[in-house]
Amino acid sequence: SRSSAASDVYKRQANARCGGLAAPLVESAWSGPAVSPAAIAITACGPAALHRARGGEVVAQLVAAKADVNATALCDRVSRPKLLRAPLHCAVHASSMEALLAAKADVNSADSDGLTALAHAVFHRGSASDVYARAAREIRYRRPPDHGGAKEADAAAADDARLVRVLAVLLAARASVDPATCGPHPAVPLLAGLVGNRDAAECAQLLVAAKADVNARATSGDEATVLTASAARECPALLRVLLEAKANVNGTNARGSTALHVAARRCLQSMVEVLLAYKADINARALSLIHISE
Repeated sequence: SRSSAASDVYKRQANARCGGLAAPLVESAWSGPAVSPAAIAITACGPAALHRARGGEVVAQLVAAKADVNATALCDRVSRPKLLRAPLHCAVHASSMEALLAAKADVNSADSDGLTALAHAVFHRGSASDVYARAAREIRYRRPPDHGGAKEADAAAADDARLVRVLAVLLAARASVDPATCGPHPAVPLLAGLVGNRDAAECAQLLVAAKADVNARATSGDEATVLTASAARECPALLRVLLEAKANVNGTNARGSTALHVAARRCLQSMVEVLLAYKADINARALSLIHISE
């Protein structure tokens, strides 16, 4: 039959995305009857409506209908088909997160990468403008063509998706900023993940007030410090917030480079000015490889 044929097509597509499910992930992700990985790709791979919902009003509707706010699902993305997420990890808007948290969503639950909703907000949003554009597109997609107040609705959606609003909601619900709990990116310290966001300084103030470590160091790559990673982009306001919170102005990465080295190499005059004002060591030397003959 036509429905049977459609089911077979979907099964092949789902298996292509999720058929390589690793055994440890299957065991941790599935608590029901024993089934094959291919069956899990069909029955447990897709997100629920709550994972897809955008906007606090829609989330509240689903929660009122008894949707499970802590249910996990495999991320339906070709690039990351094995990523288990709860609705809070998928939420884009602050109002959505407020509705989920009011319904007892676990603010510190981690996805299968070990990232909490706070870490997702910091690391997985890209540039601020991308998030605002996506939020506005989603509003336009669900709005009838003749709907009035287009600009006002788009502006409201974009404001609701601002990282500073999202972080305020999560931190008010006592989201952890401890790297051991929130699972930050191994190559970028938590506070340095704010670089490039237009609200970076305001977001940093929120995280610093929540006791985020301003001297944290990455665990991979060149083991960047918060300052050396932040000094790579033009954001003097963020730098001032970190330095006022006692970030080590002369802290070095694995290459021995300080934030002043990074800013000077990238010709960021405003960043150099701030670092010099906070007494950065102008004569600090980075590491260099030399050949010692026997």
